[in-house]
Amino acid sequence: MAILKKDRDDGTVNAGSIIDAFGSVRVLVVGDLMLDEFIRGRVSRISPEAPVPVVDVINEDSVPGGAANVAGNIVSLGGTCYISGIIGRDSDGAKLVRLMHKRRIDTSGVISAEGRRTTVKTRVLAHSQQVVRVDREDKSPAGAEYASKILAHAAKLAPRLDAVVVSDYAKGAVTVGLMKGLASLCGKRGIPLLVDPKVKNMSVYRGAYMVTPNLKEAAEATGVSGDGPEAVKKMARILFKMLACR
Repeated sequence: MAILKKDRDDGTVNAGSIIDAFGSVRVLVVGDLMLDEFIRGRVSRISPEAPVPVVDVINEDSVPGGAANVAGNIVSLGGTCYISGIIGRDSDGAKLVRLMHKRRIDTSGVISAEGRRTTVKTRVLAHSQQVVRVDREDKSPAGAEYASKILAHAAKLAPRLDAVVVSDYAKGAVTVGLMKGLASLCGKRGIPLLVDPKVKNMSVYRGAYMVTPNLKEAAEATGVSGDGPEAVKKMARILFKMLACR
């Protein structure tokens, strides 16, 4: 994948060159699809029913979230993005697909599942401060039939892909079987498999080209404490060995 090619003598990559290269990149994003809702308003009083603020709503909007947000970011940088994941057979899922279409994300790999609800996160904000977040979701692991459908879609796209990105929010789409299948497919095709992980699933990412935990996630996964350079290097060495990253 040309976008990951090191272009400096010290082996690092110039951020500007990565952004410039996005115009020719074709990426499949696999993971947990979400609908992010925002309710904005103002607070001028406390409820007489309980010691909580009353929010007078001014406006509401919705945007693609989770793996769908990752896909939107790729498109906004000029790349071509295909997305595959699971939504419920409900109005929220239909709305999410419409929003992804509007952002020029290819949704041919999105699976509508009977009996499963679309993940929706609703944030209520007042005066730019978040008052509360309401989550509606089904976090149970998706059945093997859904992993098979996602893998079949990935295999169909493989000849044209520059990378596969797994965006795991531990909402059930990313399973052991799915990760094994993606690692095998990408390994055979020479496609970089990049993972934004969840600690609880860390062991299933073995064989990925790159895994990108934040500091908190890396510390939890390795048992190493501290945030200095040496601690971070130690976390990286442990994770590199644990996951056999390239």
